[in-house]
Amino acid sequence: MKTLNLKLVILAALLLVPMTKASAQVEKFKAIYIFNFAKNIGWSTSDNNKEFVIAVYGDNKVADELAKCAKTRLVGSRRVVVKTVSSVEEAVGSEIVYVSEEKTASVNRVVSATKDHSVIVCGRRGQCKSGAHISFYLNEGKLCYEISEQNIHNTGYNCSKKMLELGSAV
Repeated sequence: MKTLNLKLVILAALLLVPMTKASAQVEKFKAIYIFNFAKNIGWSTSDNNKEFVIAVYGDNKVADELAKCAKTRLVGSRRVVVKTVSSVEEAVGSEIVYVSEEKTASVNRVVSATKDHSVIVCGRRGQCKSGAHISFYLNEGKLCYEISEQNIHNTGYNCSKKMLELGSAV
């Protein structure tokens, strides 16, 4: 009986390893997407001498992946700073705010607090209706995003045509 239970525990552990790797890959791809979003949005040129700040609200794995990317990448000529925030107020002043799936109940507060100065990217589908600019979702295991061109324009920014074409417009 103990041998059977041990075998079941080992089998369960082996089955979880690929899911953990897949989850890590999703975080990595989210970070890459966020950097590509940053490069394809028309930011104000008056900020060119400042650091480009990406705030992450609620997902340390995405923050870690973004920090790895920030070591070797710029947004335009700007150095990227990734900061993990534990409150909506800490995100104010960031160019991009990533809101994790767990924190999507706060999307309205993030949008209100940033007063249309930040691009809000969410980890859960459907958040563009709550004022977010971009929302991630999985489709048959592939990371995709929906994008609201109107919400982006409401911030005074614009985004590339390619960015709009690659996402699902909402």
